[in-house]
Amino acid sequence: MNLATNQYALDLIDLYQSGKHQKVIDLSVILEKDLAKNAIAHDVIAASNVALGHLENAKTHYILSLSLASDNPESQNNLGVVYENLGHPKKAESCFKKAINLNKKYAAPYFGIGNIYRLRKLHEKAIQNYKTAINLKPDHFDAKNNLGATLLEAGNSREAIVVLTELVETHVHYGAGFNNLGLALASIGDYQKAMENFALAASKSPEDMSFWENLGTSLSASGLSFTKYDSFYETIFLNLLNKQTTHNPSMIAPSIIRFLLNNPIFARYINEESDKKRKSGFYIQAINDFSKLPLLMKLMELCPLSDLKIEKLFTKCRKEVLLNLHLLDDLQKPIQFLHALALQCYTNEYIYWQTDEEKEKVSEYIELAKLEINKGGDIPSHIIAIIACYRPLNTLSWSHSIVQNPINQQLIDRQLAESKVEAVLSKNIPILKEITNQISEEVRKQYEENPYPRWVNTILFENPLTVYDCLQNIGLRLRDDVKHIKKPKILIAGCGTGRHALLTKSRFKDATVTAIDLSLKSLGYAKRKTEELGVKNIHYVQGDLLDLSDHHKEQYDIIESAGVLHHMENPEDGLQNLIFALKPGGVMRLALYSEHARKGVVSAREYLAKTNDTGPIEAKIRSFRQSIIEGKDSHAKNFYFVTNWPDFYSMSECRDLFFHAKEHQFTLPKIQVMLDKVNLIFAGFEFNGNRTYAEFAMKYKSENANQSLDLWDEYEKDNPSTFLGMYQFWVQKPNAKKTV
Repeated sequence: MNLATNQYALDLIDLYQSGKHQKVIDLSVILEKDLAKNAIAHDVIAASNVALGHLENAKTHYILSLSLASDNPESQNNLGVVYENLGHPKKAESCFKKAINLNKKYAAPYFGIGNIYRLRKLHEKAIQNYKTAINLKPDHFDAKNNLGATLLEAGNSREAIVVLTELVETHVHYGAGFNNLGLALASIGDYQKAMENFALAASKSPEDMSFWENLGTSLSASGLSFTKYDSFYETIFLNLLNKQTTHNPSMIAPSIIRFLLNNPIFARYINEESDKKRKSGFYIQAINDFSKLPLLMKLMELCPLSDLKIEKLFTKCRKEVLLNLHLLDDLQKPIQFLHALALQCYTNEYIYWQTDEEKEKVSEYIELAKLEINKGGDIPSHIIAIIACYRPLNTLSWSHSIVQNPINQQLIDRQLAESKVEAVLSKNIPILKEITNQISEEVRKQYEENPYPRWVNTILFENPLTVYDCLQNIGLRLRDDVKHIKKPKILIAGCGTGRHALLTKSRFKDATVTAIDLSLKSLGYAKRKTEELGVKNIHYVQGDLLDLSDHHKEQYDIIESAGVLHHMENPEDGLQNLIFALKPGGVMRLALYSEHARKGVVSAREYLAKTNDTGPIEAKIRSFRQSIIEGKDSHAKNFYFVTNWPDFYSMSECRDLFFHAKEHQFTLPKIQVMLDKVNLIFAGFEFNGNRTYAEFAMKYKSENANQSLDLWDEYEKDNPSTFLGMYQFWVQKPNAKKTV
């Protein structure tokens, strides 16, 4: 090798160290013959290809390097890393072992082998190799992080916490360490500290969407608390809310509201005792002050705020502005809050109480705006906003003439443009057949009038899992058929406005989803959101589950039907149709109302039946809510507890809860009888991050306790609110070809 060749290799090294990876590749092509016999040059070219994501080229040059210098452990290790990333674990393991044979004091290949064993779920071997890597290189933070993660996967949460705590104390900018520490803390039920670590992880590595997902999930835990209002959490929560696919805003809103209550501006208005102590213009001043809280306004734009004090305050703010709109003429920032309030009212479907005085005043402004439009004039933004706080703009004949500007653009998009898109999309959704069942038709009509639920953002998982890995993580007991499902075909039976279908599509790797629903309007909403988020392989169909067996011959690996069967005339008929559509060995997720948990709802409906309210359903719902909020009589006071339920704060959800066309409730023994009758195997409940399963497991230490409906029935009788949402559980259809 001549001196020129050595200089060329040094030039490549300089370019690589300067981050000029493409220039390394370009120069290597020019000097190909001169560098052909230079092992170092091949290493640098390979490393540059790795940096550029060209793994096949990197593999070629590492192999060439080793053909010239086979005793180089670094090249062997690096080739192993490339094989690992190319999905060839056996070849990777071979390279790592060769590197160790060449240098037993070299930490990197032990780390590599640890990763291979972890992938194979050989946890003890992985842990042993990670520990060896750390002993050889005490500051190997990736090895410490993976050791902690593997300990957690092996069920050693406490040891994982010790390892990961030490890691983040010494590597304070390592986001992955904080994330895994958060996961370990969540596994032992310490959701407060878990949330704090996920927040740190997201702040250290904001580009990793999975860290934001975990933060969003942790914020949905009940009981989180904040002792002060600080800029760190204000910024991190605002950044979270600004992301479309990392959280469900309705689930995290209670925690963010608790955080906001530590803000002295917000707390002042929330904690004021009565109107008698409030001077004229109090609520105008509140709007002015709230305009300085971007976190509050962002949350208002995204979901109904399920807090009675906030509702009362916003209702009074809205009324005072409506009746004194001239006071906003010279103000700019409060108009931003007024637009956020209009979006809040639109999202909760105008569930707030309206007095006759307000209705008359709004009608007056609507007529004035119509006259101004007809004269070719422009309507001021604050006039449009206050009207939109009471009526959806898409119901006003003149709204298409509103001139968009930076202030009202989001309001116009949400209240006008989106509904137009939905109307167009719904026309192209295929129809299974005309709905003929009377109950199905009544339910369809309800969801045409009130698509359920309205939503803006939702979580889409960044890293989907195989069906087996996903369901195993839930703690289900399943037969081996599930291991063979590689590209699952999934049916969402009763998809509503699409959030369920999108979540499931992102949850399972390589999934194709068919989503069916009675309501065409709901499906238009679902399809708009699906296209907006750029999600592929979800196919929407309008139809009744009762028609599946006659008009839809497809069979699926997974079927999910949440909150649907209990709204049918005969739930067992619906279940039979789902079973027909499920492949042998396939799995199904069902969600049904609990008779124990719904006792309060049943009592409220009995009270409703005695009120004899007439008129439009929206008016009935507002009247029912107002009677409870004001405690007009002793009977209404008995139902004040429902103000703690999020469903109380949205028109469609309140209607679904208290005014549904049809509803059945179940007990766990009834569910067991129903499953036995149709030969479905109960696989276990699914809980979304709450403490129920951990408490159940502490009480019933049997290995298969989660699969015992008798034990769960016993537990529910002692804890009647356990399934306040619904029973959410998985079942499996036997494979006829195999012996059960």
